[in-house]
Amino acid sequence: MVPELKRIDQSRDAWIHGDLGKWNLLVTNSGQVVVIDFGEARLGPKLLDFAALFQGFMPKNKQDLTAYLNEFLALSGIQITDRHLFLMTVQLWLVKGLLIVINEQASLAGVFQNAIELVSSLV
Repeated sequence: MVPELKRIDQSRDAWIHGDLGKWNLLVTNSGQVVVIDFGEARLGPKLLDFAALFQGFMPKNKQDLTAYLNEFLALSGIQITDRHLFLMTVQLWLVKGLLIVINEQASLAGVFQNAIELVSSLV
């Protein structure tokens, strides 16, 4: 898995936000969603922002994960042919988060480990 994650991480396929998650989304009074904080914007893996959003709203239990994945793919417009690439990009996002947490706050590592195992079950 590591060589594939490394290849995805090194790709520069699209302009990405780089830190897209519910923490960088605001909803206006009219219900419009606005993206903020473009400090990490750069060329990167084309599905990384979608992976971050997927993980940010991901259900905690395995029973709901497949339905969530299918609905997310449909709403985001990610083609079924990109499903594997998308799931590997989600794993990349989670591994990067795990490494940051281990470095800064090791007590949260289990949260990322559980999410990685859930996503791995879909690949």
